[in-house]
Amino acid sequence: MLKKVLKGIGIFLLVLLVALFLAPYIFKAWLDEKVKSQINSRLNAKVDYGDFHFSLLPHFPLLEVSLNDLSITGTGDFKSDTLAFIKELDFTIDIWAAERTGKYKLAGLNI
Repeated sequence: MLKKVLKGIGIFLLVLLVALFLAPYIFKAWLDEKVKSQINSRLNAKVDYGDFHFSLLPHFPLLEVSLNDLSITGTGDFKSDTLAFIKELDFTIDIWAAERTGKYKLAGLNI
């Protein structure tokens, strides 16, 4: 009986580990679209970036996000002005805090 329970727990943990490893590949396009639309809907500027990467594994339960070639350009009168260009922006979010409180807690930021 104990052997079956341990085997079941082992299989569950293996499936969970595989899911955490595959999540960035499965949800990358969807999450990339969501990130761009949320950023642009909240700012009075146009935000664009080249490469987008996220990972759950290295520091679980923290979500690591990396944006390369991030550019922020003005709108309206400042349409042709580049407000910021960041070669690489990395940040880490505590997803458990977001789940419990509904607010995102920034655990780390590298520019």
